[in-house]
Amino acid sequence: MRPLRTETLAVGLLAALLAVASCRGDDGAGVATTTAPPAPETTTTTEPPLEAGEQVFVYQPSVGDCFDRRKLEPGPEERGQTDIVLLLDCGLPHQNETFAVLDVPGAGRDFPGEEALQDFARANCVADFEAFVGTPYVVSALEIGYYLPTETAWGAGARTLGCYVYDLDGAKLVGTMRASGR
Repeated sequence: MRPLRTETLAVGLLAALLAVASCRGDDGAGVATTTAPPAPETTTTTEPPLEAGEQVFVYQPSVGDCFDRRKLEPGPEERGQTDIVLLLDCGLPHQNETFAVLDVPGAGRDFPGEEALQDFARANCVADFEAFVGTPYVVSALEIGYYLPTETAWGAGARTLGCYVYDLDGAKLVGTMRASGR
């Protein structure tokens, strides 16, 4: 009888293992795997076209509005307003979402000035932030902005200002930030 060589033995064992594995019929039923659904994307860099929303030249803030502030490119003969608010569906990428609308107290006939309106907004918008977003402002990944009435809008009777959230890094938000915990 001849002695078996190591190479012959290794080839034989490999062939036997392959045969056993192919006959086993393992359908994976004994292995449990779980995969969580992907988390919804909450920021992006994509910008929807102007046609995707409603162009508003005089914006009256409303809670839940998702919007971009944009500049229109005026034509060679146009001299009109180029700053607009583009109201968008919150499912589309957007810069901002209004989370509160505040009445300016003691609003008399005279425009109080942008600085006074900003002071009022800074002092009061934070109070409504957590109720809307679902996390305290001091630990949130979002920042607060203010949509203030202009002197012209004030003269036309606007006495409210809007508080809105935006991503501090400048990324577009996707979906509502209401109860997002961000």
